[in-house]
Amino acid sequence: MIKISFESLDDDMFLNLYNTLVRPLLEYCVHAWSPYLQRDITLLENVQRRATRLVRRLKNKDYETRLKELKLTKLEDRRTRGDMILTYRLINGLEGIDYRKLFSLVNTPYDTRGHSKRIARTLLNLEVRRNFFSRRVIEKWNEKLTEFEVSAPSTKVFKERYDEMEKLRQQARSESDSVVR
Repeated sequence: MIKISFESLDDDMFLNLYNTLVRPLLEYCVHAWSPYLQRDITLLENVQRRATRLVRRLKNKDYETRLKELKLTKLEDRRTRGDMILTYRLINGLEGIDYRKLFSLVNTPYDTRGHSKRIARTLLNLEVRRNFFSRRVIEKWNEKLTEFEVSAPSTKVFKERYDEMEKLRQQARSESDSVVR
């Protein structure tokens, strides 16, 4: 629809159209249903991949470059960020839902690994539950986040700290990738 309606798009016009018309459809109910099959993840990412090609000056650049130029992130990274924000809000009582109905926090004062708000892992009886929100956030929350992030006094500060630390994690990954090559 965007491609047919507009002959050429500059960055600002594209971002306005994309953020208004396309992204809400791609991110609809992601906390309730987040794609876990690689084919579904790829299918959604391909929509964003095609959409970023609509910006004429970026048409012949690779996907990663287009995302960086447009200051967009991969949809999977946005879903993870959203899950972490919702988990933070649940644990801190900002959602009006008792988080203990979904998961419980680890309560061992002698454990020195990780941060103070780690979520206890539970056994799975059914394979289908592996991708429920209450299951899929556990590993990421426990292993990805630091005390600096989870001890944030507000959601806004948590988002800022998460984004700051995510940039550092991405830099570390890219540096380790360049060393391996």
